[in-house]
Amino acid sequence: MRAQQPLPFLRLTNKAGIWLLGSYTVSNKPYISIRSDKGSYIVNACAGKFTLYINKHFKPLRVAANLIYLRQNQHFHVDQIPYGQGSSPESWLQSRKLQINKEYFTSE
Repeated sequence: MRAQQPLPFLRLTNKAGIWLLGSYTVSNKPYISIRSDKGSYIVNACAGKFTLYINKHFKPLRVAANLIYLRQNQHFHVDQIPYGQGSSPESWLQSRKLQINKEYFTSE
């Protein structure tokens, strides 16, 4: 039986509304992320896919149809955003403020 690999953790920030370059704590692989005022994150691990890290304290009972649950990591529920609002670089470039799952991500 193989030992389970540790999950990569985000390097957390208290700066909301600013896209930051970071790296996972376990692998040091790079990603860019933006934090909401409620402490959730949108993360793009430089592979073209966007992921929503929902702060566990603000997890709604219902989630948007374009979110696919992946796992729990740190104090987040991690959902993939395969399509729709927030799923592509174009949607982020065209808008300074996106609402994803009733949470605003404002890009300064």
